[in-house]
Amino acid sequence: MARSISTSVADSERSVALSLLFALRPGQWTKNLLVFAGLLFGLRLFEPPAVAQAVAAFAVFCALSGVVYLINDIFDRESDRLHPIKALRPIASGALSVPTATGAAVILGAIALTGAAALGRPFFAVAAAYLAPSRSAWRSGTGCSSVRFSSRSSSRSPSAGTRSRCWPEARPITGRFSANTVRICSIR
Repeated sequence: MARSISTSVADSERSVALSLLFALRPGQWTKNLLVFAGLLFGLRLFEPPAVAQAVAAFAVFCALSGVVYLINDIFDRESDRLHPIKALRPIASGALSVPTATGAAVILGAIALTGAAALGRPFFAVAAAYLAPSRSAWRSGTGCSSVRFSSRSSSRSPSAGTRSRCWPEARPITGRFSANTVRICSIR
């Protein structure tokens, strides 16, 4: 009897750990491999300190993107439950509780920002800016957690062809960045 109880506890802990891992979406981390392009193009691919910094930057961005996914999934869990595929995500399905996901996001975010600070003030600024839209949505409980870029031509309005993820109480701010329109939602 004791063996079956300890086995079920271990299976439960393992399933929470796996659910957390799936919620962090490691399949998306390949996008963060872009940090290694600087080594290649800067001809520093065989310099151990530069490689170590790039590996650390990769780890920080993987952690931060996981935090953003957790925050997004927490806020979208009700609508995700109505979607045939998104309903299978750990938070929407209930395999990962909201308090567990929240705690993991806070801890992982703190670790990632500490690592970013260790890499230097400019890198910390980039990391904090990456997390900032999610953080404002996290604190207020409303708002957008994403930045959208869309092509802009003279015959289209700045937000033509895009759908805003803003809640009704948020107002869009449109700025110009090169030939793209940046649409960021802010809280009133």
